[in-house]
Amino acid sequence: MDNHHFRLGWIFIGIGLLGGCIMLVTVPMIVEQLKEINSYFGDAELTAFQNIVLILISSIPLLAIIGGILHYMQHALASPILLVTSCVFLFSFPIGTAIAVYYFWYRFSYLKNQEMKVGVNEWTS
Repeated sequence: MDNHHFRLGWIFIGIGLLGGCIMLVTVPMIVEQLKEINSYFGDAELTAFQNIVLILISSIPLLAIIGGILHYMQHALASPILLVTSCVFLFSFPIGTAIAVYYFWYRFSYLKNQEMKVGVNEWTS
């Protein structure tokens, strides 16, 4: 396991834990604000669309944690999970964007170069 692989696993676990802690604090406030806004239109409950959006947003830190653990364990499911999570992280400027760009560089450039070096070493020895 190289340093980039090790770092990325811990970065995704850490950012997922941080995001989860932030979500524990902010989601109840967001729900109360949405209920207040909806009460102006006659119903003080959340709509189905609002519930789905809150669930999707709340699942992003969980995906980052699971993806980071699977990446650290070198599991095959880590790649698609971290690709989706990195695409979402692109919109959270500047830290999420930096993490996403680092993962994309690692996934599409660094690993390809490592595979090419292994292929060259096999042919020359």
